[in-house]
Amino acid sequence: RDIIHRRGMESMDFELVETDVCVPMDVDTVPEYIILSEIQSVRSVLQEPPTASTSTPTAASVRSDHKRGTLFIILDTNVLLGHLNFIVELRDSMLPTQRPTLVLPWVVIQELDGLKESDMVGRQANKAVKFIHACVADGHPRVRVQRSDEERSDKSLRIECNDDRILECCLYFQSVVAGQGSLVGSVVLFTNDVNLSVKSMVHNIQTFSRQTILSGLKQLKPRASNMTHKQLETSPSTLNHDSDLSEPPAKRGCHGDSSKVAQSGNTPSQSSERGSCAKHSRAGMKRKRPHGSPQSTFSREIPTAQLKRPLGKVKEAIIPKFSDDSVYCQASAILRDALAYCIEEHMVKIYEEMWLTIVAIKPPWTLRDCLFLLNKHWVAVFGFVLPRDGQRWVGILQDLVKKSDSKCLSHLQTNCFVDSSREVIKMFMKEASQPERLKEFDSKLGVMVTNC
Repeated sequence: RDIIHRRGMESMDFELVETDVCVPMDVDTVPEYIILSEIQSVRSVLQEPPTASTSTPTAASVRSDHKRGTLFIILDTNVLLGHLNFIVELRDSMLPTQRPTLVLPWVVIQELDGLKESDMVGRQANKAVKFIHACVADGHPRVRVQRSDEERSDKSLRIECNDDRILECCLYFQSVVAGQGSLVGSVVLFTNDVNLSVKSMVHNIQTFSRQTILSGLKQLKPRASNMTHKQLETSPSTLNHDSDLSEPPAKRGCHGDSSKVAQSGNTPSQSSERGSCAKHSRAGMKRKRPHGSPQSTFSREIPTAQLKRPLGKVKEAIIPKFSDDSVYCQASAILRDALAYCIEEHMVKIYEEMWLTIVAIKPPWTLRDCLFLLNKHWVAVFGFVLPRDGQRWVGILQDLVKKSDSKCLSHLQTNCFVDSSREVIKMFMKEASQPERLKEFDSKLGVMVTNC
Protein backbone atom coordinates (compact mmCIF):
# COMPACT_ATOMS: atom_id res chain seq x y z
CA ARG A 1 0.00 0.00 0.00
CA ASP A 2 2.86 2.32 0.83
CA ILE A 3 4.45 1.65 -2.56
CA ILE A 4 1.17 2.31 -4.37
CA HIS A 5 0.81 5.58 -2.44
CA ARG A 6 4.30 6.64 -3.44
CA ARG A 7 3.69 5.79 -7.09
CA GLY A 8 0.58 7.93 -7.00
CA MET A 9 2.59 10.81 -5.56
CA GLU A 10 5.19 10.22 -8.25
CA SER A 11 2.65 10.75 -11.01
CA MET A 12 1.73 14.04 -9.36
CA ASP A 13 5.42 14.91 -9.15
CA PHE A 14 5.78 14.62 -12.92
CA GLU A 15 3.22 17.40 -13.40
CA LEU A 16 5.33 19.96 -11.51
CA VAL A 17 6.49 22.86 -13.65
CA GLU A 18 10.25 22.94 -14.12
CA THR A 19 11.99 26.16 -13.16
CA ASP A 20 15.25 27.63 -14.34
CA VAL A 21 16.65 27.36 -10.82
CA CYS A 22 16.97 23.59 -10.66
CA VAL A 23 16.58 22.37 -14.24
CA PRO A 24 19.83 20.96 -15.67
CA MET A 25 20.93 22.29 -19.02
CA ASP A 26 20.33 18.98 -20.78
CA VAL A 27 16.81 18.19 -19.55
CA ASP A 28 15.05 19.62 -22.60
CA THR A 29 16.64 17.39 -25.20
CA VAL A 30 15.96 17.84 -28.90
CA PRO A 31 16.51 15.05 -31.45
CA GLU A 32 19.91 15.28 -33.11
CA TYR A 33 18.49 15.44 -36.63
CA ILE A 34 16.42 18.52 -35.73
CA ILE A 35 19.49 20.26 -34.30
CA LEU A 36 21.54 19.56 -37.41
CA SER A 37 18.67 20.69 -39.65
CA GLU A 38 18.28 23.99 -37.78
CA ILE A 39 22.03 24.62 -37.91
CA GLN A 40 22.11 23.93 -41.63
CA SER A 41 19.38 26.48 -42.28
CA VAL A 42 21.24 29.13 -40.28
CA ARG A 43 24.53 28.35 -42.00
CA SER A 44 22.93 28.95 -45.37
CA VAL A 45 22.12 32.50 -44.21
CA LEU A 46 25.50 33.16 -42.62
CA GLN A 47 27.58 32.34 -45.67
CA GLU A 48 30.28 35.00 -46.00
CA PRO A 49 33.12 35.47 -48.45
CA PRO A 50 36.51 34.58 -46.96
CA THR A 51 38.40 37.55 -45.55
CA ALA A 52 42.09 38.08 -45.95
CA SER A 53 44.18 37.60 -42.84
CA THR A 54 47.64 38.89 -42.06
CA SER A 55 48.07 37.07 -38.77
CA THR A 56 50.63 34.36 -38.26
CA PRO A 57 50.16 31.56 -35.74
CA THR A 58 52.65 32.01 -32.96
CA ALA A 59 52.97 30.85 -29.41
CA ALA A 60 52.09 34.36 -28.24
CA SER A 61 48.70 34.04 -29.96
CA VAL A 62 47.54 31.68 -27.22
CA ARG A 63 46.97 33.09 -23.76
CA SER A 64 50.01 32.87 -21.55
CA ASP A 65 48.18 30.85 -18.90
CA HIS A 66 47.95 27.82 -21.21
CA LYS A 67 50.66 25.31 -20.40
CA ARG A 68 52.67 23.41 -22.92
CA GLY A 69 50.79 20.31 -24.03
CA THR A 70 47.34 21.80 -23.38
CA LEU A 71 44.53 19.81 -24.95
CA PHE A 72 42.27 22.16 -26.92
CA ILE A 73 38.77 20.80 -27.57
CA ILE A 74 37.11 22.68 -30.44
CA LEU A 75 33.33 22.71 -30.02
CA ASP A 76 30.82 22.57 -32.83
CA THR A 77 27.40 24.23 -32.58
CA ASN A 78 25.45 20.97 -32.43
CA VAL A 79 27.17 19.70 -29.27
CA LEU A 80 26.55 23.02 -27.52
CA LEU A 81 22.86 22.72 -28.31
CA GLY A 82 22.47 19.06 -27.42
CA HIS A 83 25.04 18.34 -24.70
CA LEU A 84 25.80 21.54 -22.80
CA ASN A 85 25.61 19.88 -19.39
CA PHE A 86 28.04 17.20 -20.52
CA ILE A 87 30.43 19.84 -21.89
CA VAL A 88 30.67 21.50 -18.47
CA GLU A 89 31.76 18.21 -16.89
CA LEU A 90 34.15 17.55 -19.78
CA ARG A 91 35.78 20.92 -19.10
CA ASP A 92 36.34 20.03 -15.44
CA SER A 93 37.58 16.47 -16.03
CA MET A 94 41.20 15.52 -15.39
CA LEU A 95 42.93 14.22 -18.50
CA PRO A 96 46.40 12.60 -18.42
CA THR A 97 48.33 15.82 -17.74
CA GLN A 98 45.79 18.54 -17.04
CA ARG A 99 42.22 19.65 -17.67
CA PRO A 100 41.29 20.56 -21.25
CA THR A 101 40.57 24.01 -22.62
CA LEU A 102 37.32 24.47 -24.54
CA VAL A 103 37.58 26.59 -27.69
CA LEU A 104 34.55 28.13 -29.38
CA PRO A 105 35.13 29.09 -33.03
CA TRP A 106 33.97 32.57 -33.99
CA VAL A 107 31.46 31.19 -36.50
CA VAL A 108 29.86 29.05 -33.76
CA ILE A 109 29.06 32.22 -31.81
CA GLN A 110 27.41 33.63 -34.95
CA GLU A 111 25.37 30.49 -35.48
CA LEU A 112 24.15 30.45 -31.89
CA ASP A 113 23.06 34.06 -32.28
CA GLY A 114 21.09 33.13 -35.39
CA LEU A 115 19.41 30.21 -33.61
CA LYS A 116 18.16 32.14 -30.56
CA GLU A 117 14.79 32.84 -32.20
CA SER A 118 14.31 29.31 -33.51
CA ASP A 119 11.11 27.57 -32.43
CA MET A 120 12.85 24.19 -32.23
CA VAL A 121 16.23 24.91 -30.59
CA GLY A 122 15.86 28.53 -29.47
CA ARG A 123 15.86 27.65 -25.78
CA GLN A 124 18.99 25.52 -26.10
CA ALA A 125 20.73 28.26 -28.08
CA ASN A 126 19.94 30.87 -25.43
CA LYS A 127 21.28 28.62 -22.69
CA ALA A 128 24.49 28.07 -24.63
CA VAL A 129 24.90 31.81 -25.26
CA LYS A 130 24.37 32.61 -21.57
CA PHE A 131 26.87 29.94 -20.58
CA ILE A 132 29.51 31.32 -22.96
CA HIS A 133 28.84 34.90 -21.85
CA ALA A 134 29.21 33.97 -18.18
CA CYS A 135 32.47 32.11 -18.81
CA VAL A 136 33.98 34.96 -20.83
CA ALA A 137 32.74 37.69 -18.46
CA ASP A 138 34.12 35.88 -15.42
CA GLY A 139 37.33 34.96 -17.21
CA HIS A 140 37.12 31.20 -16.82
CA PRO A 141 40.64 29.84 -17.40
CA ARG A 142 39.53 26.83 -19.45
CA VAL A 143 37.00 28.43 -21.81
CA ARG A 144 37.99 30.74 -24.63
CA VAL A 145 36.52 32.13 -27.84
CA GLN A 146 38.46 32.34 -31.08
CA ARG A 147 39.45 35.91 -31.87
CA SER A 148 38.93 37.41 -35.30
CA ASP A 149 42.70 37.65 -35.87
CA GLU A 150 43.34 34.02 -35.01
CA GLU A 151 43.59 32.67 -38.54
CA ARG A 152 46.39 31.03 -40.44
CA SER A 153 48.30 33.07 -42.95
CA ASP A 154 48.42 29.95 -45.11
CA LYS A 155 45.27 30.04 -47.24
CA SER A 156 45.63 26.51 -48.59
CA LEU A 157 42.16 25.66 -47.27
CA ARG A 158 39.44 27.08 -49.46
CA ILE A 159 36.63 28.45 -47.29
CA GLU A 160 33.27 27.63 -48.87
CA CYS A 161 30.99 27.10 -45.88
CA ASN A 162 30.89 27.43 -42.11
CA ASP A 163 32.13 23.86 -41.68
CA ASP A 164 35.34 25.00 -43.35
CA ARG A 165 35.64 27.91 -40.90
CA ILE A 166 35.42 25.51 -37.95
CA LEU A 167 38.03 23.32 -39.62
CA GLU A 168 40.22 26.41 -40.14
CA CYS A 169 39.97 27.11 -36.42
CA CYS A 170 41.16 23.57 -35.67
CA LEU A 171 44.08 23.92 -38.08
CA TYR A 172 45.05 27.26 -36.55
CA PHE A 173 45.28 25.91 -33.01
CA GLN A 174 47.04 22.80 -34.27
CA SER A 175 49.69 24.99 -35.93
CA VAL A 176 50.06 27.01 -32.73
CA VAL A 177 50.65 24.04 -30.45
CA ALA A 178 53.01 22.54 -33.03
CA GLY A 179 54.95 25.82 -33.01
CA GLN A 180 55.22 25.58 -29.23
CA GLY A 181 56.82 22.18 -29.53
CA SER A 182 53.76 20.50 -28.07
CA LEU A 183 52.64 17.07 -29.13
CA VAL A 184 50.63 16.75 -32.28
CA GLY A 185 47.14 15.69 -31.27
CA SER A 186 46.72 18.42 -28.67
CA VAL A 187 43.76 19.69 -30.71
CA VAL A 188 40.59 17.62 -31.10
CA LEU A 189 37.20 18.45 -32.57
CA PHE A 190 33.98 17.62 -30.73
CA THR A 191 31.09 17.42 -33.20
CA ASN A 192 28.17 15.24 -34.21
CA ASP A 193 28.31 16.46 -37.83
CA VAL A 194 29.45 13.57 -40.02
CA ASN A 195 30.55 15.72 -42.96
CA LEU A 196 32.64 18.00 -40.75
CA SER A 197 34.16 14.91 -39.12
CA VAL A 198 35.24 13.59 -42.51
CA LYS A 199 36.85 16.90 -43.46
CA SER A 200 38.67 17.10 -40.14
CA MET A 201 40.01 13.56 -40.26
CA VAL A 202 41.30 14.18 -43.80
CA HIS A 203 43.32 17.08 -42.35
CA ASN A 204 44.65 14.92 -39.47
CA ILE A 205 42.41 16.49 -36.82
CA GLN A 206 41.25 13.90 -34.32
CA THR A 207 37.45 14.05 -34.20
CA PHE A 208 35.00 12.66 -31.67
CA SER A 209 31.23 12.59 -31.33
CA ARG A 210 29.18 12.41 -28.13
CA GLN A 211 29.24 8.62 -28.34
CA THR A 212 33.00 8.31 -28.90
CA ILE A 213 34.63 11.20 -27.04
CA LEU A 214 34.99 9.43 -23.67
CA SER A 215 36.60 6.30 -25.08
CA GLY A 216 38.53 8.40 -27.58
CA LEU A 217 40.10 10.65 -24.96
CA LYS A 218 41.04 7.61 -22.88
CA GLN A 219 42.87 6.15 -25.88
CA LEU A 220 44.29 9.47 -27.04
CA LYS A 221 47.94 8.77 -27.77
CA PRO A 222 50.24 11.71 -28.53
CA ARG A 223 52.21 11.68 -31.73
CA ALA A 224 55.37 13.75 -31.96
CA SER A 225 56.27 15.69 -35.08
CA ASN A 226 59.90 16.44 -34.23
CA MET A 227 60.64 14.38 -31.08
CA THR A 228 62.84 11.34 -30.90
CA HIS A 229 61.45 8.00 -29.81
CA LYS A 230 63.27 8.27 -26.49
CA GLN A 231 61.92 11.79 -25.86
CA LEU A 232 58.41 10.61 -26.66
CA GLU A 233 58.66 7.77 -24.14
CA THR A 234 59.79 10.13 -21.36
CA SER A 235 57.37 12.91 -22.25
CA PRO A 236 55.01 13.85 -19.39
CA SER A 237 52.01 13.30 -21.64
CA THR A 238 53.01 9.70 -22.37
CA LEU A 239 53.63 8.62 -18.80
CA ASN A 240 51.04 6.51 -16.99
CA HIS A 241 48.99 9.09 -15.06
CA ASP A 242 45.69 8.51 -13.29
CA SER A 243 42.85 9.76 -15.44
CA ASP A 244 39.39 11.11 -14.80
CA LEU A 245 38.16 9.00 -17.68
CA SER A 246 38.89 5.66 -16.01
CA GLU A 247 36.24 3.01 -15.49
CA PRO A 248 33.48 4.59 -13.39
CA PRO A 249 32.76 2.94 -10.04
CA ALA A 250 29.01 3.11 -10.69
CA LYS A 251 29.55 0.66 -13.55
CA ARG A 252 29.74 -2.14 -10.98
CA GLY A 253 26.10 -1.59 -10.01
CA CYS A 254 24.56 -0.82 -6.65
CA HIS A 255 23.78 -4.45 -5.76
CA GLY A 256 27.10 -6.03 -6.80
CA ASP A 257 29.88 -7.10 -4.48
CA SER A 258 31.64 -4.07 -3.09
CA SER A 259 35.41 -3.79 -3.02
CA LYS A 260 37.32 -3.46 0.19
CA VAL A 261 37.09 0.04 1.61
CA ALA A 262 40.34 1.86 2.26
CA GLN A 263 40.92 2.87 5.85
CA SER A 264 40.63 6.61 6.49
CA GLY A 265 44.04 6.71 8.12
CA ASN A 266 45.89 5.75 4.97
CA THR A 267 48.00 8.20 3.09
CA PRO A 268 47.16 9.08 -0.52
CA SER A 269 50.11 7.03 -1.74
CA GLN A 270 48.88 3.95 0.13
CA SER A 271 45.40 4.41 -1.29
CA SER A 272 46.91 4.68 -4.77
CA GLU A 273 48.85 1.44 -4.31
CA ARG A 274 45.81 -0.36 -2.95
CA GLY A 275 43.76 0.92 -5.89
CA SER A 276 46.24 -0.51 -8.39
CA CYS A 277 46.25 -3.88 -6.62
CA ALA A 278 42.46 -3.94 -6.35
CA LYS A 279 42.23 -3.25 -10.04
CA HIS A 280 44.02 -6.53 -10.80
CA SER A 281 42.08 -8.48 -8.20
CA ARG A 282 38.76 -7.28 -9.55
CA ALA A 283 39.66 -8.37 -13.07
CA GLY A 284 38.82 -12.01 -12.38
CA MET A 285 35.70 -11.39 -10.32
CA LYS A 286 32.25 -11.53 -11.85
CA ARG A 287 29.76 -8.96 -10.69
CA LYS A 288 26.14 -8.69 -11.63
CA ARG A 289 24.72 -5.28 -12.37
CA PRO A 290 20.96 -4.63 -12.48
CA HIS A 291 19.53 -3.97 -15.89
CA GLY A 292 19.78 -0.29 -16.70
CA SER A 293 22.24 0.54 -13.92
CA PRO A 294 23.57 4.07 -14.44
CA GLN A 295 27.12 4.58 -15.46
CA SER A 296 28.69 7.85 -14.42
CA THR A 297 29.79 10.13 -17.22
CA PHE A 298 33.21 10.60 -15.64
CA SER A 299 35.20 9.13 -12.80
CA ARG A 300 37.97 11.26 -11.43
CA GLU A 301 40.79 10.31 -9.07
CA ILE A 302 43.46 12.69 -7.83
CA PRO A 303 46.82 11.75 -9.41
CA THR A 304 49.31 11.37 -6.54
CA ALA A 305 52.97 10.52 -6.82
CA GLN A 306 54.64 7.91 -4.65
CA LEU A 307 55.38 10.05 -1.61
CA LYS A 308 57.92 9.26 1.08
CA ARG A 309 57.76 10.90 4.45
CA PRO A 310 60.98 12.85 5.09
CA LEU A 311 62.60 12.51 8.50
CA GLY A 312 61.86 15.26 10.96
CA LYS A 313 58.78 16.44 9.06
CA VAL A 314 55.29 16.56 10.49
CA LYS A 315 52.64 14.25 9.08
CA GLU A 316 50.78 17.04 7.29
CA ALA A 317 53.87 17.70 5.16
CA ILE A 318 53.41 14.49 3.15
CA ILE A 319 49.91 15.42 1.99
CA PRO A 320 49.99 17.18 -1.41
CA LYS A 321 48.10 20.43 -1.75
CA PHE A 322 45.93 21.25 -4.74
CA SER A 323 44.31 24.40 -6.02
CA ASP A 324 40.72 25.16 -5.05
CA ASP A 325 39.64 24.51 -8.65
CA SER A 326 41.31 21.09 -8.66
CA VAL A 327 39.79 20.16 -5.29
CA TYR A 328 36.32 21.19 -6.46
CA CYS A 329 36.57 19.19 -9.68
CA GLN A 330 37.71 16.08 -7.82
CA ALA A 331 35.09 16.46 -5.09
CA SER A 332 32.26 17.04 -7.58
CA ALA A 333 33.15 13.79 -9.36
CA ILE A 334 33.13 11.87 -6.07
CA LEU A 335 29.78 13.38 -5.11
CA ARG A 336 28.31 12.57 -8.52
CA ASP A 337 29.30 8.91 -8.27
CA ALA A 338 27.93 8.69 -4.73
CA LEU A 339 24.59 10.30 -5.63
CA ALA A 340 24.24 8.17 -8.75
CA TYR A 341 24.66 5.07 -6.59
CA CYS A 342 22.10 6.31 -4.02
CA ILE A 343 19.54 7.41 -6.61
CA GLU A 344 19.60 4.06 -8.38
CA GLU A 345 19.44 2.10 -5.13
CA HIS A 346 16.37 3.86 -3.76
CA MET A 347 14.57 4.10 -7.11
CA VAL A 348 14.99 0.33 -7.50
CA LYS A 349 13.64 -0.21 -3.97
CA ILE A 350 10.43 1.64 -4.79
CA TYR A 351 9.80 0.84 -8.45
CA GLU A 352 11.91 -2.29 -9.01
CA GLU A 353 12.33 -2.98 -12.75
CA MET A 354 10.06 -0.06 -13.71
CA TRP A 355 12.40 2.58 -12.29
CA LEU A 356 14.04 3.38 -15.64
CA THR A 357 10.68 4.30 -17.14
CA ILE A 358 9.80 6.53 -14.18
CA VAL A 359 13.04 8.38 -13.46
CA ALA A 360 12.91 11.91 -14.93
CA ILE A 361 16.38 11.72 -16.51
CA LYS A 362 17.79 8.48 -17.88
CA PRO A 363 21.34 7.48 -16.88
CA PRO A 364 24.22 8.10 -17.24
CA TRP A 365 23.95 11.18 -15.03
CA THR A 366 26.05 14.24 -14.45
CA LEU A 367 26.26 15.91 -11.03
CA ARG A 368 23.68 18.48 -12.10
CA ASP A 369 21.36 15.67 -13.17
CA CYS A 370 21.73 13.94 -9.79
CA LEU A 371 20.93 17.08 -7.82
CA PHE A 372 17.94 17.75 -10.07
CA LEU A 373 16.64 14.20 -9.58
CA LEU A 374 16.82 14.50 -5.79
CA ASN A 375 14.45 17.49 -5.97
CA LYS A 376 12.30 16.04 -8.73
CA HIS A 377 11.58 12.79 -6.88
CA TRP A 378 11.74 14.22 -3.37
CA VAL A 379 8.04 13.81 -2.53
CA ALA A 380 7.73 10.22 -3.71
CA VAL A 381 11.16 8.77 -2.93
CA PHE A 382 13.91 10.77 -1.30
CA GLY A 383 11.75 12.61 1.21
CA PHE A 384 11.33 9.22 2.93
CA VAL A 385 15.09 8.60 2.91
CA LEU A 386 16.67 11.90 3.90
CA PRO A 387 15.77 14.01 6.95
CA ARG A 388 13.72 17.16 6.61
CA ASP A 389 16.73 19.45 6.23
CA GLY A 390 18.20 17.23 3.50
CA GLN A 391 16.62 19.30 0.75
CA ARG A 392 18.28 22.41 2.14
CA TRP A 393 21.70 20.79 1.79
CA VAL A 394 20.84 19.78 -1.78
CA GLY A 395 19.90 23.40 -2.50
CA ILE A 396 23.27 24.61 -1.16
CA LEU A 397 25.06 22.19 -3.47
CA GLN A 398 22.97 23.31 -6.46
CA ASP A 399 23.84 26.96 -5.82
CA LEU A 400 27.56 26.19 -5.64
CA VAL A 401 27.47 24.03 -8.77
CA LYS A 402 25.66 26.80 -10.64
CA LYS A 403 28.33 29.30 -9.62
CA SER A 404 31.05 26.95 -10.84
CA ASP A 405 29.60 26.89 -14.35
CA SER A 406 31.24 30.17 -15.32
CA LYS A 407 34.11 30.64 -12.85
CA CYS A 408 36.23 28.80 -10.33
CA LEU A 409 34.91 28.71 -6.79
CA SER A 410 36.69 30.59 -4.03
CA HIS A 411 38.50 28.80 -1.20
CA LEU A 412 35.58 29.34 1.16
CA GLN A 413 33.05 28.12 -1.41
CA THR A 414 35.17 25.04 -2.16
CA ASN A 415 35.30 24.13 1.52
CA CYS A 416 31.54 24.65 1.79
CA PHE A 417 30.98 22.37 -1.21
CA VAL A 418 33.10 19.56 0.23
CA ASP A 419 31.48 19.83 3.68
CA SER A 420 27.96 19.90 2.19
CA SER A 421 28.76 16.89 0.02
CA ARG A 422 29.91 14.89 3.03
CA GLU A 423 26.78 15.89 4.93
CA VAL A 424 24.46 14.61 2.17
CA ILE A 425 26.40 11.34 1.83
CA LYS A 426 26.21 10.74 5.59
CA MET A 427 22.44 11.24 5.41
CA PHE A 428 22.14 8.56 2.74
CA MET A 429 24.49 6.30 4.69
CA LYS A 430 21.87 5.72 7.41
CA GLU A 431 19.43 4.14 4.93
CA ALA A 432 21.90 2.45 2.57
CA SER A 433 21.87 -1.31 2.09
CA GLN A 434 25.64 -1.23 1.66
CA PRO A 435 26.89 1.67 3.81
CA GLU A 436 30.51 0.66 3.25
CA ARG A 437 30.22 1.91 -0.33
CA LEU A 438 29.18 5.35 0.88
CA LYS A 439 31.88 5.30 3.56
CA GLU A 440 34.38 4.90 0.74
CA PHE A 441 33.05 8.01 -0.98
CA ASP A 442 33.05 9.91 2.32
CA SER A 443 36.65 8.84 2.95
CA LYS A 444 37.69 10.25 -0.42
CA LEU A 445 35.99 13.53 0.37
CA GLY A 446 37.85 13.55 3.67
CA VAL A 447 41.07 13.61 1.69
CA MET A 448 39.69 16.60 -0.20
CA VAL A 449 39.30 18.49 3.09
CA THR A 450 42.98 17.91 3.81
CA ASN A 451 43.92 19.06 0.30
CA CYS A 452 42.06 22.38 0.59
